[in-house]
Amino acid sequence: MSRLWCYSTAISSQCISNIIFRLRLILPIFIILLILSSFFVNAFSTVTLHPKLKVLYGQPKKPWRRILYERQDYPDNFVDDTFLSLLITNANVQNPTFGSLVFDSLAITQEISIAGIFLSVFWTVLRRTFSADFLVALDVFLILFGSALKIALDSNFDARSINIGDGFGKLLDLFKFLGILLGLSPVLMTLTSAYSDDTIWALNLVLCTTHVFLHDYTFTPIRTTAFAGTISLNAAIFASILLASRLKVSGDVFAFVLFAFLVFAGFPFLSSSIRRYSSRLHLAVTLLLQGLVLILLSFISLAACVAMMCCFLFITLVCPFWLKWIKRYKNEIQGPWDYDAESEQIG
Repeated sequence: MSRLWCYSTAISSQCISNIIFRLRLILPIFIILLILSSFFVNAFSTVTLHPKLKVLYGQPKKPWRRILYERQDYPDNFVDDTFLSLLITNANVQNPTFGSLVFDSLAITQEISIAGIFLSVFWTVLRRTFSADFLVALDVFLILFGSALKIALDSNFDARSINIGDGFGKLLDLFKFLGILLGLSPVLMTLTSAYSDDTIWALNLVLCTTHVFLHDYTFTPIRTTAFAGTISLNAAIFASILLASRLKVSGDVFAFVLFAFLVFAGFPFLSSSIRRYSSRLHLAVTLLLQGLVLILLSFISLAACVAMMCCFLFITLVCPFWLKWIKRYKNEIQGPWDYDAESEQIG
């Protein structure tokens, strides 16, 4: 019995010593691992995970806000569910009627008619169909009738609102201009004598096209108070000087250049007054000019007359219908992504 007790005691002491020995080896390693794990936990607790990693690890996200001054748990191209609910389409799109588009096109056909009349008058003067005396009489009539009509329209046919002193000043300026033009007529007649006719015709075609394309059409519909088509006006006057240099008589040069100044520099102001006074009168004047240019072209070339008529129909009927049809495909979008220029100016 004593031997058994001694033997069990020896085994127990040996096991305890083995356990203590193993604990002495494992305990430092466990303490080191514990310290390292606490260090890594503290280190990673201050790091913001990528949104995809947060979803992977199941961390909850804060609601998305439309701000830029704070980093959020969403990608930069994130689209909120309410994004398209704020979309506004075609809020400022205007759909004009076909009649209004046709009426607005009258300003273009009116200026094309003026250019056609200008070229037709030059051709008749060059062929001596119109004499210098007839053209001078026509210029005087246009000056008197145009001035009287503009004064009447601007004053709304009220004689009390007419400024007589201002009229005398403009009349004096007119006489000065006529004197200068009369003195320069012999010089203008020989200005381009060294150039061939083909060069003059080509330059005139380019200048007339420039005049039509760069004309200030916004001046006629009463959207501006000052005429801004200076390039167009200069091109037309330059074209008239080039054509006048092909004439053989200084009287023809004087009358033709004066006619060019009246139709290109004076008529836009009269047309603006007509449009301001009455839309029907503006339509009547446009139809009168179209008929006049077609009659003049019919005596010169039937093909040119037909081409001008087709041009009028295309601009007056086809182009407004085309614009009205293509308006259906206009899609203007607005939303919170737009820059609010008005609020920025107010602020």
